[in-house]
Amino acid sequence: MKIFLVYRFPLLLYMAAVFVLSVLPSPPPLAGFYQADKLYHGAAYALMAFLAARAVAASSGGGTAGRAAEPAGRAIARRAVLYGAVGCFVFGLFVEAVQHMVPSREASLLDGAANGAGAALGAWTYGLCRSVRNSG
Repeated sequence: MKIFLVYRFPLLLYMAAVFVLSVLPSPPPLAGFYQADKLYHGAAYALMAFLAARAVAASSGGGTAGRAAEPAGRAIARRAVLYGAVGCFVFGLFVEAVQHMVPSREASLLDGAANGAGAALGAWTYGLCRSVRNSG
């Protein structure tokens, strides 16, 4: 139950929020530069992938609460990074496909690419944080 409440529930809540915000009518453009929304996509999916990698690692027995024995710990971290990045990228593609069916939204390959780049960055950041924490 602790793993669900501490690791999985925040991820599911965040994913639900991203999905709901993604299917609401398009907000007015924010001040900034051309295609600034790609940064927002990247940041949103980076946080999602960080949370996903954290949840995968915790579910695999290598959560942040305890250190898994090496090299099992490295394998868990690699799997968490991979699953976190790929899972969030696929979720981002799903959201873009749903947006294609929402009248006030449009699907964009560039948004999907920004989602994927953010997911890769977020999952990589989790792996980096985990390796720094475990090395010291």
